[in-house]
Amino acid sequence: MKRGAIYLASGERFVAEARRSAAHLDAFGLDHTLIERDNIEAQALGGKSDMYGLTPYESTVFLDTDTRVLGDLTFGFEMAERHGIAIAIAPACWARRTGAVSGDEVEYNTGVIFFRKSPDVAEVFDVWRANAGIHRNDQASFALAIAKTGF
Repeated sequence: MKRGAIYLASGERFVAEARRSAAHLDAFGLDHTLIERDNIEAQALGGKSDMYGLTPYESTVFLDTDTRVLGDLTFGFEMAERHGIAIAIAPACWARRTGAVSGDEVEYNTGVIFFRKSPDVAEVFDVWRANAGIHRNDQASFALAIAKTGF
């Protein structure tokens, strides 16, 4: 299974930031792709949900441009290959921004997402894209997609 990292970046500042982050991946021999986008607002809100269709890899880690990889990412890839998606709970998971979902919902960190190509994972990204305009935060719309798909 071909593994790699992708970055989505818009504008000179974020492209440069992604390149600095990607340089850290070279130490681990991980292939990486930088996808430059035209509209930073789309990137920050709904644009992240496009990562599934943009990745050239079978197993991917999406990294925000300000991410610094400090160690081997094998475990994250293995968990995504086993479960479909491997994610961490967001640092501000108590924000309760998923108003369209009743009750408490966990928000996940969308700055680091491991995933594999499969129909059930594609559905999560499709629902995320469809709900991206509902919230002014990508983590809330991602949490909503996880909840709605029962992933």
